[in-house]
Amino acid sequence: MKTIVIFLIIGLTLLVSWQLYGAYVTNKSPKMEPELIGVKKGIIFKKYLNYQKASVSIDHMSSSNGKFSILADYIFGGNQDEVQISMTSPVVYQMDTLSTFSFIMPESWLGKELPKPNNDNIFFDVVKNQYVAVLEFGGYAKQEICERKHKEMSQVLQNLGIKINNNYSVAVYQAPYQVLNRKNEIWIELNESQIKQLFPN
Repeated sequence: MKTIVIFLIIGLTLLVSWQLYGAYVTNKSPKMEPELIGVKKGIIFKKYLNYQKASVSIDHMSSSNGKFSILADYIFGGNQDEVQISMTSPVVYQMDTLSTFSFIMPESWLGKELPKPNNDNIFFDVVKNQYVAVLEFGGYAKQEICERKHKEMSQVLQNLGIKINNNYSVAVYQAPYQVLNRKNEIWIELNESQIKQLFPN
């Protein structure tokens, strides 16, 4: 019995240490720095000035599990220049008629040509002056949870007089192995006139 207790304590210590290390790595990773516009009814409104993403096509969120390694291989040197690229938080699932899973490229690569990937399934986009309505939530970003959060968020926006479609994105800030203190966001893209409608000043 005493031996079992000792092993449990050791296992718990290792688990906590691993989670603390995961949180440390996440905090040290470069992050996108949006402009905060304001908050209404629990929804945060932000503007992303300029960022570049490397993406692969997906059918749904769970199908991205096999695609993560494609993008990870690219930034770890699996490109024609064998250049390693820092991973920026968050990773983004874009859920619409042409769904994608994306890694955000570091700000230092803006205006530069990214290394050509070895895998032809990877493609690049530059996003400028993107306005998003954001709903934060914790835990793991499972598709059914994200769909529910998106529905809740859509209702709030409609109550604020904002017309939207069914497209949205899911931003995930922690690696899958980090269990504690997880942060996710639902993004619904808006246009500048809608933002001015909500925040006229």
